[in-house]
Amino acid sequence: MLNRPLSRKHRPKRFGTRLPAIVAAVALMIGAASASPAWALNISQAYLLSDWSSPTTTTTAPFSLNGTSGFQLTLNSSGVATSATAIGGPLPVQITDRLYYQSHTGTIDPNEVTSSALASRVNSEIAKVDDAGFVNESGDAALNIDFTSGASVTLRTSTSNVAVTGLVLFEDAGLDPFSLRYCYNTTCTQSDLLFDGFNSSTTSTLLASGAFGTDDVAPGIDQAFYFVFDQAATGGYFRIGDSQNFGGSHSERLEVDFAGVTASVPEPSALLLLGAGLMGFPFLRKMKNC
Repeated sequence: MLNRPLSRKHRPKRFGTRLPAIVAAVALMIGAASASPAWALNISQAYLLSDWSSPTTTTTAPFSLNGTSGFQLTLNSSGVATSATAIGGPLPVQITDRLYYQSHTGTIDPNEVTSSALASRVNSEIAKVDDAGFVNESGDAALNIDFTSGASVTLRTSTSNVAVTGLVLFEDAGLDPFSLRYCYNTTCTQSDLLFDGFNSSTTSTLLASGAFGTDDVAPGIDQAFYFVFDQAATGGYFRIGDSQNFGGSHSERLEVDFAGVTASVPEPSALLLLGAGLMGFPFLRKMKNC
């Protein structure tokens, strides 16, 4: 018997059967890209701002930070600032979201918050800028997070698919060096050390500038740190830890008023184009068979 060509309706629907698999593969690739952070994260630019023109009132994210004076820091491979150069002009930063409490180590000032209320307190206090030169600092105890010696707090972004490109931290009361780590899991057993304070010469440069006061003591200093990453970090956690102060007997412990991120998300138009392209495959198949 001769092999007759299959009629159109009996031909195997090759591409039609592959489309669900293609869609699933694309979804898996997108999911993998959003769930797997790139190793290792570093800071490409670091700034310490002493003054800004906005915000000027109590503010929650998203908001714009427009720095008017401060320093660009040079960090060594250990994340220590080894020099500080005055910035030559305004530094605009668009803060897209705040960070959220994940866990902590050590004891956060028991005179200000009980352990049972710590998570809600941290979420409440780092959600808004309300104690960075905008209020009477003599009564600021309830407006920021005070760290005790060696304490740390681990924070997370709101969703896992946000590509974080930078971090902003408003720090109150003193030029208190701290450690900043990017963690790849909730317990921070795998992490990248991003920032670890200042060396003594940089501290002297900063305090001698007049922009931050003459000693490490409240209420002389309020500042905002802005760290730009060398690549987008998707998911993950940030750990902020108290470290050694340089202010002498009047030194204040670390006090964090706000912690937030700059981030980029997939453009809606790009997602729509991807969806339109996938939806167009069956149409192309029909055109080919006509």
